[in-house]
Amino acid sequence: GASGADADGELAEVPGTGPVPVVTTVTPSPPPSPSQTHSPLRRQRRDPIDLGFSVGPNWNADEPVKPATIDALRSVFDTADENGTHELGLSEFTKAFRELDPAMKEARVRVSEATQAWHKANEENTIGKANGGANGNCNAHGNDKGNGNAVVADAMANIELGIITAALHQEVDARLKSLFAVIDTNAGDTIDFDEFSTHVLLTAKQLRDKARATAAPSKYELQNPKQKLFDKQTRHADLVTSIVRMKRVDQYATVSRDGTVRAWVVDESDGGDQKSKSKSQQSIPQIKLHKKIDTGLGYATGGVELPVTGRLAVACFDRSVRVFDPKNWTQAGAYRALHDVPLCIAGWCGGKRVARHGKDVDHVAVGDVGGNVHFLKVIDTTDGEKAERPGSSVRFEKPFSVSVHPNHWVTAICHVASENCLATGASDGTAALVSLDGNGSVRRRFTKNGHVKGINAVAWSDQRKILLTGSDDLSVKLWATLSEGPVGELRGHETSVLLILPIDSEQHVLTVSSDKTLKVWDLKTKRNLQTFVDEQEYHPENAIGGVCFDTKRRTLVTASVQPKVWQLQTNVQGHDDAHAVAVASCSFSKAFQRVVTADCDAVVCVWDVTDGDRVFRFNADNDVALDSGADATAGTGDTGEGGDSNEALIAAAGNGVGDGALEPPKVANLTAACLDRRGRRIVIGGGDGGVRAWNIANGNLCKDLVKDLGGGEHVPAAASAASPKNAKSYPRATPNSFTPRSRTNRTQISSFG
Repeated sequence: GASGADADGELAEVPGTGPVPVVTTVTPSPPPSPSQTHSPLRRQRRDPIDLGFSVGPNWNADEPVKPATIDALRSVFDTADENGTHELGLSEFTKAFRELDPAMKEARVRVSEATQAWHKANEENTIGKANGGANGNCNAHGNDKGNGNAVVADAMANIELGIITAALHQEVDARLKSLFAVIDTNAGDTIDFDEFSTHVLLTAKQLRDKARATAAPSKYELQNPKQKLFDKQTRHADLVTSIVRMKRVDQYATVSRDGTVRAWVVDESDGGDQKSKSKSQQSIPQIKLHKKIDTGLGYATGGVELPVTGRLAVACFDRSVRVFDPKNWTQAGAYRALHDVPLCIAGWCGGKRVARHGKDVDHVAVGDVGGNVHFLKVIDTTDGEKAERPGSSVRFEKPFSVSVHPNHWVTAICHVASENCLATGASDGTAALVSLDGNGSVRRRFTKNGHVKGINAVAWSDQRKILLTGSDDLSVKLWATLSEGPVGELRGHETSVLLILPIDSEQHVLTVSSDKTLKVWDLKTKRNLQTFVDEQEYHPENAIGGVCFDTKRRTLVTASVQPKVWQLQTNVQGHDDAHAVAVASCSFSKAFQRVVTADCDAVVCVWDVTDGDRVFRFNADNDVALDSGADATAGTGDTGEGGDSNEALIAAAGNGVGDGALEPPKVANLTAACLDRRGRRIVIGGGDGGVRAWNIANGNLCKDLVKDLGGGEHVPAAASAASPKNAKSYPRATPNSFTPRSRTNRTQISSFG
């Protein structure tokens, strides 16, 4: 260029100036991301243009709108209106707001960095010349100074032209043209101040909320990355088989193969108010050993909390079930009449037994190596009932035992409350439902398209009413209680799935494999939300033996030889669900390159086909665009405009529109929908007899077909159907008694097909 750089971008000689350092301005394209590599047809996603930045950095979109904000918007609008027509054309709009495009902002940052690098290199070169040529001619130096200013200006121009290219201008102008069409609610090829200000006020906060929401999904992070293994006296000597959250005493109980039960507490004390401190100043809660209980046995296979009494039931290798009281961690009783070694245990609420108005019975079920399931009642005797033996505060009853998986081990068991049954999994890869009524008959076996290897974990999601089974075949299968085969499958683990933990309060499920890989799944979409690994080495077995979720602290606690805490870091997350009910219509708009879907509740969603994102959605009952930057004041009058006063704009911005609280309509439900011939409007037929046309670019109600009662009176179809009392007072409509009423003009129905 004019700066005199050679082909290698090194110092080049410019007549009268000497060598001038030049910074290469054309940077290579970054390597494609994995998503672009697997989806070559998907364009690079850009952040939307936030016109709220034109108001200035002092405006906070999260605060209520003030009159000063309206004045600032008026100033911005008048500055952009070069011809003084009080309306912005496409060329004026593009010229005024081109610099707010994210791609243009990035380019400006690169220009600034390149300019600073050029000046730094030029200063170093000037210092070098001064040291090497102190005896130069002063007159020549003066001439060089004048020529040098021109060279600097040329170099700056070349740097900008190399980064902000014509192709970038075309790309930015295309996005601004699409934004112009969205703001232009009346499709009149111009934007007035009402349209401009309403768009800015309604979209600025949404765009910034979306940026925060999409920064990163909720995920589990290790609460104390520096945590090390406890000493041998504190940690278990062998693998933990269960970790249980004891809610009554706010402790964790671990049951291990070393024959001990240990109680752990969370130490959150720091000598000060944690809430008043910053995140970096807050101390990390510590897990500390509270009590060690030696059962005198060599193996404990599992544990579960008894919800009625708050005690801990432990299945032991000596063919017994022992109950411990967490108040002082002493043994409250034991059942020793099992014929085979129990491998798994489940507990749930029983009910009142003897004490009046008291619930003093817990239910326990265990599965053993003989394929049997034993149902036990653990009855509290502290209310005066006779104890089973002296010193015992519980007694046991055994309603039934049933052989569910003959000649195979029952490796997993859980309670299905909504079906009043037990779900079991066996070493032969089959799962079954055992009824709790009568003598415990087997209600159903899940064998069709089931697991090909043994089942290690069984869990029930009460929120989704789904049974989950994890197996050595690396898969997690989903079953409905009445399904013949699996209704879904979760795959992704590379080793055997050992544990499954549904966390209904957080609407996801956790699975753990033998290589200490933990995966978080969304059961609704069957999508893997997060994968993380416990990288700590454990001995004698390097595995995770138990998991539980602490709803009080929103933490996940895993255990191998000691507890480890994972904090659930949650960001503000938007709803990805498009429709709450069945989708009744799906159309494609060539004009906007968008897919428009409508459901039976008359909720319309507009989607961008290039990246799959939802542009916005609106409710067709209240004439207000939700989750979008549409004109919230549309539908308040015959013209559909929000008015000229600042008070009207403030009210429109502060009425909660666009906060994502989309509700089904109160009157109209959708019965038919289609796009017009131009692909700019969606026409909806409602169950109230009304027909409405909506602009899919901004959610603005364009037309509302009403009943013509004769005599020039028009009554909206929705209004006539909203109240039976009012409906009786109107004459019966004839097939030709509907006339269109436009929010912006009175064109005929044929104009939108």
